[in-house]
Amino acid sequence: MRLGWFGSFGVHVLIAAATMIAWPRGEEDLPPAGAVVPIDIIDTISSVTNVSAIAPQLSEDQADENVTPEGAPQTTAPPVPEAPEPIPDPRQKMKSKEKERQPTSLEDFQGAIDRWKEKGADDPGNPDAPTGPRPRERIGAGNELTSSEPDAIASAIDRRWQNFSDFPNPERYWVTIRIQINANGTLARAPQVLRTSLPLSDPYMKVGVERSLRAILSAEPLPVDPARTSRATFTMNFYLRD
Repeated sequence: MRLGWFGSFGVHVLIAAATMIAWPRGEEDLPPAGAVVPIDIIDTISSVTNVSAIAPQLSEDQADENVTPEGAPQTTAPPVPEAPEPIPDPRQKMKSKEKERQPTSLEDFQGAIDRWKEKGADDPGNPDAPTGPRPRERIGAGNELTSSEPDAIASAIDRRWQNFSDFPNPERYWVTIRIQINANGTLARAPQVLRTSLPLSDPYMKVGVERSLRAILSAEPLPVDPARTSRATFTMNFYLRD
């Protein structure tokens, strides 16, 4: 009986040993333990923290607009240069002066003559101006001009003179006017009518005198020699050239 008991005990020991060897160990499935960090628990929270604010949530459309494609060049608009101040054109300035100076009607022309008369000048529209044969030269009496000044003065006045081509028998009309100019080319006194081909009672003759005076006034200042230092007096003859 003892022999059976010992045999049964040995069988149970072998079964228990085999079970312990074959049974999987649960500890191998557990993750390794990490480092232990001590934690202090506080009762109050400070009003000032170093935690940055959470960025606001953007919608999908806003997020797409703020996304910059990778590799896209970052370009900045070049600064717009300031426009330089325009330099006034002296030719435009001279043209504006000529427009201001040139009478546009007989009333304006008469106003220019009246201003000359206020300065004590003689009345250029002398109804008693003598008549006579037509002179040959455009610039007549006056030996105070240099050799280059007569042509320059006549050319400047001719460009502003409305000739007598629209008159009946225009060859019958001519006017001689005395002009006195300062050293800078401005008129020293009102132009004075010396001679006319017909009396000023003739309506066309009167218009011819007005046109000639208007041309002189609108051409001021006249082109004189830059070296001039004194006044010059000469006559200007207006007629339709052959």
